[in-house]
Amino acid sequence: MTTPSFTLIRPGWGPPPARPVAHGPLRDIALALREARPVVQVVFLLRLLSGAALSGPCTFARVGHVLGTAGIWECAVVFVYLFNGATDVVEDTINVTGRPISTGELPADVARAMAYGFGLVALAGAALNPAVLGPVAAMLVLGYLYSGQPFRLKRYPGTSFLVAGLGGVVTYYAGAAADGAAGPSAAVIVLASFMSLWMGAVGTTTKDLPDIAGDAAAGRRSLAIRLGERRVRIGIAVLAVLLGVAFVATCLGLAGGSVLTTHDLAALLPAASGLLVGAAVLGVAAVRPAPGTDRHSRRRPYRIFMATQLGAHGTVLLSTGVAAILAA
Repeated sequence: MTTPSFTLIRPGWGPPPARPVAHGPLRDIALALREARPVVQVVFLLRLLSGAALSGPCTFARVGHVLGTAGIWECAVVFVYLFNGATDVVEDTINVTGRPISTGELPADVARAMAYGFGLVALAGAALNPAVLGPVAAMLVLGYLYSGQPFRLKRYPGTSFLVAGLGGVVTYYAGAAADGAAGPSAAVIVLASFMSLWMGAVGTTTKDLPDIAGDAAAGRRSLAIRLGERRVRIGIAVLAVLLGVAFVATCLGLAGGSVLTTHDLAALLPAASGLLVGAAVLGVAAVRPAPGTDRHSRRRPYRIFMATQLGAHGTVLLSTGVAAILAA
């Protein structure tokens, strides 16, 4: 007599469901772009444009160089996040992120091949503008180190912070160098420093809060797993506000001298003030209990983090745009 065997199926575990229908190339590209997180693509675009806006006047020739660099840079960023998605199948499935790879709409091997394609396009485009070839190559290397074997730096909090922060730094540098400028201005350095810290320290930590189960199953050692979620939430609240205060204080401290011009201060101080307000709201959201146990409710601190940096960069672009119009 044969003894029946049973398999324990835990909710959310196992491979993604089979792809329901065959897709054409255009459909796969659309899914790949959705996997690469459109909001994140917008944030990187705003970072690059902010670096460019603080580096020189808004002339037609310069705008052309900046827009060309933006297209190249977005291809590099798509590589980073699409490749990451192709290596995050286990945790994204458990965490029910709903992204195309985890749901089986886009096979991981197809996504990986497309990621390499976007990376090659980015390198080819950067070869036409040597000033940004270095930053583009650095961004691609950072993306592979973060997700690829044998490095997988995403597994550890310290290396996650470092890679995320450096990804911000090279983005601002690429914007400043888009038209062949000798180097970033003081205003770009100030913005890049604080917003990259915001991205690396606050962003990576808030992003991990709703993903503890999947991260643990995939072998990641995020701060929320190592220290406990409550301690990390308190740490996020304190760190976010400290960064906001330091950003405002730095802008005021460097104003009126030879470091930041009046034009620089007009662009940076509103952004710093907005970051401080967003940091305070984020701090309250982080320490208060989530309104529910679902993923959407637990992602509230991360959504505030994203909205804050969108607002900060939007303020920089608005301020520099208004200044350019008044100077015309």
